[in-house]
Amino acid sequence: MDEPLLHRVARGEPDGFERCIDAYGPLVWALARRFCACEEDARDGAQEAFLALWKAAGRFDPDRASERTFVAMVARRRLIDRWRSIRRRPAEVELPEEAAGSPPGTVPHAAARASTSAGAEVRTVERLMGRLSEAERHVLDLSLFHGMSQTEIAHRLSLPVGTVKSHARRGLDRIRRSLAREEWR
Repeated sequence: MDEPLLHRVARGEPDGFERCIDAYGPLVWALARRFCACEEDARDGAQEAFLALWKAAGRFDPDRASERTFVAMVARRRLIDRWRSIRRRPAEVELPEEAAGSPPGTVPHAAARASTSAGAEVRTVERLMGRLSEAERHVLDLSLFHGMSQTEIAHRLSLPVGTVKSHARRGLDRIRRSLAREEWR
């Protein structure tokens, strides 16, 4: 029986890693396509998975699992970690100090208030948001001014995603109708 490729990779043999990529590239690529949104992300994910495999090659024990199973396990774990990291990125964005304490329905960016024309638009939006129900205002505030997705808002407010979508849609519809009425005056 041939020596496992991962043992050759662990020893740092020049062609060991290339042969490992040739042998297990299709498997890692299939996993990467499953966990990544687009082809570019899948390529990056596959590279990260092979880097993790290169680092983990010394831990491979043929008595515990087949080489193919070990490769799939290492690649899958790395791809899951990558996917989770990407999913968490927007939630990790810290809000500016003035935004952290701002009440729902207010624009947290002082820079937006500074511009004369932008300031007038911001005041109009704040006034129109003041006419919304508290739930609609809060959902739109978190979405528009804090950059949160509907799923993140649902989690933060302990609401079903469908309810968050309904609040956002109704609130935006009311703002659009109010703006349309004001334009005809």
